[in-house]
Amino acid sequence: MNKLPIVTLSAASLPPVPSSSSDPFRLFWHPGEHAFWLLVLDKDTRGADRRRVWRVSEDGTGAVILAGEQLGLPDELDTRSLRAFHFYFDTARRQPVWLVSTSNAVVLGAFDGKIFKKVEQRRTIRASEDDSFVFDPARGVLVQFVARAAEQREGLAVRELGPDGEWQDRGTVIGDAGSWTTFTAWDERRRLAVVVDDASRRTFGWDGERWHELPASPFSRPKAGTIHPRSRGLVLIDESSGYTSGSMRYRSAELTDETWVEGADADLKPLERLVAIAHVPEREESHVYAPKLDGAIQHTLGRFDGKTVQPAGKPVLALTGGSTAGSVLFWSGDGLFSVVDGELRKTGDLPAASIAGLHADRTGFLAIGRQGAVERLTPNGWVSICEAPGGFSERGEASVGTDGSGRLLVVGGGDRWGGRKLLTDAWLFDGNKWTQLRTRGTGPKRLLARVGFDSSRATWVVIGGSKKGALASDVDETYELGGDGKWVAFNSQFSDSPGLGARFMARDDASGQLFLVTYGCEDPDRLFVYRGAGSWLGVGTIDAALVPWGLRSGIDAPYAYDDARRVLVGYGEGSLVEVALGAALDAVRPQASAPVQSSEDARAKGEDLPAEDEVPPAVWLHMHEDGADKFWFAATKGTTWTARWGRRGAKASEKTYELDSRAEARRFYEKAVREKLKKGYEHAPDREAAAVVPGRASYRFKLGKFERIGDDMMGGIPAGVTRTSWPVCVACKHPMPHVMTLHAHPERLPLTKHAAISLFVCDNQFSGGTCPAFAPTEGCNAALLLTAAELARAPLAAPPAGKQGEAPAKTMRARKLTYREVFEADPEKNENVDDIEVVDKVGGYPGWYQFEDTPACGKCKKPMRFVAQLEEEHMTGGGSSEGYLFCCPDEHQATFFWQH
Repeated sequence: MNKLPIVTLSAASLPPVPSSSSDPFRLFWHPGEHAFWLLVLDKDTRGADRRRVWRVSEDGTGAVILAGEQLGLPDELDTRSLRAFHFYFDTARRQPVWLVSTSNAVVLGAFDGKIFKKVEQRRTIRASEDDSFVFDPARGVLVQFVARAAEQREGLAVRELGPDGEWQDRGTVIGDAGSWTTFTAWDERRRLAVVVDDASRRTFGWDGERWHELPASPFSRPKAGTIHPRSRGLVLIDESSGYTSGSMRYRSAELTDETWVEGADADLKPLERLVAIAHVPEREESHVYAPKLDGAIQHTLGRFDGKTVQPAGKPVLALTGGSTAGSVLFWSGDGLFSVVDGELRKTGDLPAASIAGLHADRTGFLAIGRQGAVERLTPNGWVSICEAPGGFSERGEASVGTDGSGRLLVVGGGDRWGGRKLLTDAWLFDGNKWTQLRTRGTGPKRLLARVGFDSSRATWVVIGGSKKGALASDVDETYELGGDGKWVAFNSQFSDSPGLGARFMARDDASGQLFLVTYGCEDPDRLFVYRGAGSWLGVGTIDAALVPWGLRSGIDAPYAYDDARRVLVGYGEGSLVEVALGAALDAVRPQASAPVQSSEDARAKGEDLPAEDEVPPAVWLHMHEDGADKFWFAATKGTTWTARWGRRGAKASEKTYELDSRAEARRFYEKAVREKLKKGYEHAPDREAAAVVPGRASYRFKLGKFERIGDDMMGGIPAGVTRTSWPVCVACKHPMPHVMTLHAHPERLPLTKHAAISLFVCDNQFSGGTCPAFAPTEGCNAALLLTAAELARAPLAAPPAGKQGEAPAKTMRARKLTYREVFEADPEKNENVDDIEVVDKVGGYPGWYQFEDTPACGKCKKPMRFVAQLEEEHMTGGGSSEGYLFCCPDEHQATFFWQH
């Protein structure tokens, strides 16, 4: 496809912004370059890891200076397993340095002027997740504060790494500190590396020779530390759950000579997100990277004056939609934006009420509330024009489009991450009132799909959007909804590669064509026009690198269409451009004499209505109607014909008709088939499976009185485990308590080479909570596969002691698992079902507390099979985490982990 002509109205190279306060972004001030260096570990639109270093100027603009292998980071680095992640300027080496600490090692990389190279280290130790690091710029050394968990220290210890690459143990151990997580920062005024003990809030300073006890910190685990712009003292910033959902709450405290002076709650109340902060010595300033401030547009930088954060740098407009005709208008969570003097300027706010969808064209700007109320934007603000209609289920992220005459179509909607399935209904707004459409066939089960009206076919067209629980869009299917209320789904056919998903759709009245803009990963966006029946013709490419901000980059639309000038206006990553479409669209305008293909003429999914002599002796039909999947199966044999019908997943009704002759049976059978096809039923390619919901049984358990060895049990002492095979926690060296034993069972646990799985998890009784029992590979839990011969051994009288006499953990009370069978639909084979519940159970499918995280076998690398899940309360007596037990399909090993 040819490149479409582009005119740049304004441009600024802006670095990426984080989507949450926990994103791995690290920032420092480079004194030699008088600019910030920003290290970003994020993902591209395909979900692949992306590693970059940006040079960010004080005006908030930036450029990538290093990427990928140039950073020298470990190939196997997983941001989820990071224990420590730092980026700083080494005053001794005069080089930027990164540090990553994982479960395996502490790794450092130093910049040699071209690339980062690994720093060779001697006398390293395996750091625990409770250790912390800080660079001492006065002495040019890296300081590691070592908690008790690392190498069984007796308290809080300190180690240092100088330019010679050798770690040295320094000072004395503080015996009554370091039992839990620590936080460190640099105090420029005192010239001390400061460490806060999370458990006690005791605070210490280290000067390279001795400890200094400081006033106890007001915060147990601060988010960040920086230097006060005027006093040059240490300022800690604390993070906690926010005032509103999705935001965080921040407070500050400055360390003075005698005490900590806390800032007023109102000082940092507007701050909703903080990721990184860096001090600029030459300016006596501290800058926050990409702060999110309540009531203000996000900027690439924020200036911290010791009390408050004010926007600085460049504004970041995370646009989520744009108008399809009329005046160019964009919108986002920050408000409404128009093009003024070649730049985007905020010109209004969104309605105060929660909204499910927005749409703007030449007929006006409408906002649809979550329950269906409609507001229109007027010169005097938003005005209600329609109350919520009866029967309109509350929804979020609905798909919305217009036919250009003021009619608005809303398709489905729902909660992307909630437990319930997505809505599939359709509502039409005529400018005054709503009408629910009675539709037939299978419509789209998507959020934020692109909706347009093909006037040449009088048909609504829907494409793209994301499935439940996903952020990415796709364009595999195109849906049409005609005046007869029937949904017809087509496999999308693109003349050129469409990339990854649908970005924007609008109608060009001058050429009478519906057009679609799609996006790729690193490729230019592409322009297509619709030819009906799922067919899209390529027109050209938009080589402007317009990438929306944040996690929703595959969903949000950075475009608006000026239909009078026939110009597409786009915004992304700081650039505002215009793309002229008129000539390109006219070049592919259909000839007036060309026949128009309608959806009824096309072959949709399944088969078309057969001719009289084409009705086979058996049919399997299905239809989606009013939110339900129905099936109707029939067959004729001899002088009889039989029909079976019902709702998918339910017990079928069945009736056999006896006729006088074979011909009469055939005639009545064919008549019934044709009537069903006329009602909207379609041939089911999967035949009998159309009546079945794919899935399997789960066995939800409760705890009862323990009766005998051989029962599935919680707690107690299991059979088959000897003194030598009893698992010991790698971190605290104490034998772990038995949590659960599940025996092989044909349905619940179909083991073929083993007879049971016994689970042991360290309860942190002896470590004060520092053993990472939640992790599958840290050695602080164990899932033993037991053979029948092993299981025949009687239980021990009591748990054994450790190798050095360490006392075993307290034995949990033995209880029996009693089961209730519950069917679960397969979430992979059923596109739109309720989420799997997070409950205690054996078998079925995992109900993820956070995200899907199926482990692979360490030996054969095959995905492991789900065995069971249980609440943390069963193991620790409290907590809100969920534990997951998996087993290799070839029974090489079993594994266990928690999600918090």
